[in-house]
Amino acid sequence: MSPEKFYNQEESEGFEKRVFLLSELTEEQKISFKERAAKFDGTIRFFMHPFFANDFGDYYHASKTEDKGDAYSSFLVLGRCLSLPPENTPPIVVADVEEKISETSKLCTEWSKNSKNSSYLLPTYPNSPVPNFYHSQKFDNKSLNKEWQKLIDLFKELGVKNILLSGMYLSEYSEELHSKTGKISIPISVNGKDANVDFANECIVSIIDCLGEDFDIEMSNATYPMDRKRFFKHLKSSALGHEKNN
Repeated sequence: MSPEKFYNQEESEGFEKRVFLLSELTEEQKISFKERAAKFDGTIRFFMHPFFANDFGDYYHASKTEDKGDAYSSFLVLGRCLSLPPENTPPIVVADVEEKISETSKLCTEWSKNSKNSSYLLPTYPNSPVPNFYHSQKFDNKSLNKEWQKLIDLFKELGVKNILLSGMYLSEYSEELHSKTGKISIPISVNGKDANVDFANECIVSIIDCLGEDFDIEMSNATYPMDRKRFFKHLKSSALGHEKNN
């Protein structure tokens, strides 16, 4: 599928495109991405659905002057990153649902207008962290695993080793709140003993679950509703509780 379907940028005289579709990179653009990642020891910044918050309705692409509290953390951090010169940031990957990619592109272009920084867009399935490379309507495990593997292979080709993760959602599992979506268990070792810590089956934990074996993933403070501090506190307290019970 052509990039034009995803974003519309004015190709006027003197225009320099700064927003790229991750799946449509040319060889020259791949080299540029890889060289930039290498300057940061293979690190990229990965923003998962930074504009999404059911707390405020369905889906929003809000003004950066509005104040929505903690849910805005990844939104604001993305804006700050794109306002910096490209030599000051690792490659910036922004995952957003396919139908919103055009709006996301315009926002990223506006934020990087003065800095000339670049961003790389990754379309996902609706209400899902699963990449949408193949534009399939199937949601079976084979199709979804194929999408994840495509992203893993592409990141490895681009020299990615470390992912600094931001975005939505990240929540501890609650039977009352998440009985329909289910849970994902993150393995952790405490005092030489293995334990599993439950989180809600949401986008941020899905990234950790699906990419964690191939890349080192570091949590940023720009996740919602659980930030980095609360994430590790939940890991530690749950793992220690598991140790006491065993």
